[in-house]
Amino acid sequence: MKKRVLFIGLVLTIFLLALSCSSKDEVEAVNVVDDVAPLSTMMEYSYPMLDQLVSMPVDSIDEFLRSTLPHLSSDIVFYLRQEHVLKDECIDSVVFLYGSLEGGVSALDAQFRSRHGYFENELIASVFSSKFVNPHNVFVKGLCRVLTFPPTALATLRYIGVDIPPEEFTIQKGKGLIEYVSYQIAIDLAQRHGLELYRGGGREPQKITPDEARGLESSTDQEQVMILVYPGAYFNLRTGEYRPGRGPKPRFAV
Repeated sequence: MKKRVLFIGLVLTIFLLALSCSSKDEVEAVNVVDDVAPLSTMMEYSYPMLDQLVSMPVDSIDEFLRSTLPHLSSDIVFYLRQEHVLKDECIDSVVFLYGSLEGGVSALDAQFRSRHGYFENELIASVFSSKFVNPHNVFVKGLCRVLTFPPTALATLRYIGVDIPPEEFTIQKGKGLIEYVSYQIAIDLAQRHGLELYRGGGREPQKITPDEARGLESSTDQEQVMILVYPGAYFNLRTGEYRPGRGPKPRFAV
């Protein structure tokens, strides 16, 4: 009899805890993008462009993103690898969705805790690979990974477009890193592989550090930032491999 009472008490305790957690989740429903610590701040450069999406027709978003953020899918994959969300899997494609959901959404914050709630006017990247059972869905702002969507999500969110992020390339004659990756990743690659960075044009450019180069990002329309890279240099963003070029003349370009 005593064991039975203890068992019933245990079941009742678990039930009350579950009920308490459920009520707590409802009370603490948050905006899972704006009210949650981001996994990464590396996509902040894109926020001014992303904030403009709310005021434009959905049919125009894909063209706008391709013109203003041409390396968006590559940046997302690159920084997800840095945060160990992605490893060395070959990425097949990145699908972009846009919209709002009033509830039923759970996502991981910077401490990988599950947060529950809603989001408004956000761009979502679905990263596909043959190695995944399901795609990795992340908010472009903050790169927090979406755990669950409500059943109505696919009917509510709008399809924007799909991209195949290039993760390996060889520098061609007359071109620089900026033709292949974004400014931010170009600086990251220069730091990772020990490539020299300079500011200013002319015959005597000034050598600078990667941090100094990052600080000049907003003024590159007035002051040139350059990376010393040779034609034929090979970069693999998935594996981290880099092979220096053997061209006769180095290329200054960002």
